[in-house]
Amino acid sequence: MLIDVKNKNENIISYTDDEYIVQVEVLPGWKIIKNFHNMKLFIYKEDENYLGNSNFNFMVIDNKNNSKISQVLRRTKIDVYNDFENFSLVQMESINEYSGWFSCKGMKEKKMYYMKQFIYLIEKKIYSFTSCCLESYRNNLDGDFNRVFSSIEINKNK
Repeated sequence: MLIDVKNKNENIISYTDDEYIVQVEVLPGWKIIKNFHNMKLFIYKEDENYLGNSNFNFMVIDNKNNSKISQVLRRTKIDVYNDFENFSLVQMESINEYSGWFSCKGMKEKKMYYMKQFIYLIEKKIYSFTSCCLESYRNNLDGDFNRVFSSIEINKNK
């Protein structure tokens, strides 16, 4: 179960699970939902009428098969492909043997979405950080998403 950890900077929110402290910067105008569906953290743009338009989420999944980063990226890409119509991979890259990312576009409910996902393999867990927004909002939100992605810190909880 996740709990808040107090921080001097109110824009930085920390979440702690059993093994790791995961710190993510939450920007003004974005709201947080903890433990939303199968996600530990769900951040969405406050001024949207519904949650699906612009969001960032964090999930932890067991790496039962000790998959390599290339296998996890490929499997995740297939899951997203099956979820979107007119799926188009924009870019996919393994950064090192423990991390990688991909970005893609696809239609859902007659709207074109842009998605970017960073994946980290830590011990026997897959840490997944995903941003998703309407393709038409991409230029406006890229800065916000890049700032959130660059603020991510994962540390071993001692």
